[in-house]
Amino acid sequence: MTLSGGIRTSASITAVNDFDLASGTVALSRNWGFTVDSSAASKTCDLLWQHEEVLDPSETLTIDLAGSAAGDPKDYWGADARFDRVHAVLVKNTTSGAAAGESLLEVGGGGDGAGTSAFGWLFGDGADTLEVAPGGFLAAVHGQDSGWMVTDSTADILRLCNLDGVNSITFQIAIIGESEGSAATTTTTAGA
Repeated sequence: MTLSGGIRTSASITAVNDFDLASGTVALSRNWGFTVDSSAASKTCDLLWQHEEVLDPSETLTIDLAGSAAGDPKDYWGADARFDRVHAVLVKNTTSGAAAGESLLEVGGGGDGAGTSAFGWLFGDGADTLEVAPGGFLAAVHGQDSGWMVTDSTADILRLCNLDGVNSITFQIAIIGESEGSAATTTTTAGA
C-alpha cells in the first residue's frame, strides 16, 4: 500500500485585554502540517490503521502494533497491520454529554498500565500516560524519517483505558507508519 495526503493542525486565538483608556489585542495564528508524499523515495510510510470503538466502564484496549492475532490491527484488505515504525498517532475522545472529570480516556502505559511492553513513542517512561477528555484529541507526529521504532514483544503495546468506572466512552484512533519489511516509496515530511 502507498499513502498520500497529510495531517494538519491549526490554532487561531485572539486575546483581548481592556485597560482604563484603551484595549489591547494579540492574535495567534499557527498552522502545522505533516505531509505523506508517495512521489519521493527517501522515507517509507505504507501503513494506515484506523479504528473507532466504545469502551465500557473501566475497560482497557491493548493494541499490539506488531501483532498478528485476530484482534490485532488489520489493513483495509484484512492483512495484518504489523508496524515496524510509526510516524503519527491520532486519538480523539468523541464521547458527548459527559460532566467534568467523567469519561476520561487514558493513553499509554503498556499492556498493564505500568509500562510492560509499552510502545515508547511519546513517553520517556513506559508507564507514562496521557488523559484525553471528551472532545479532546491527541496528535503526535514524528517529523523525521526514522519514526518511532516498534519492537515486537518488548515495545509494541499501545494501551487505551476508560478511566470512568460508570460511563462508557467512544474514541477514534489512526496510526500511520511503516510495515515490517516495507518496500514502499512513500515520503513523510514535516511541513508548515
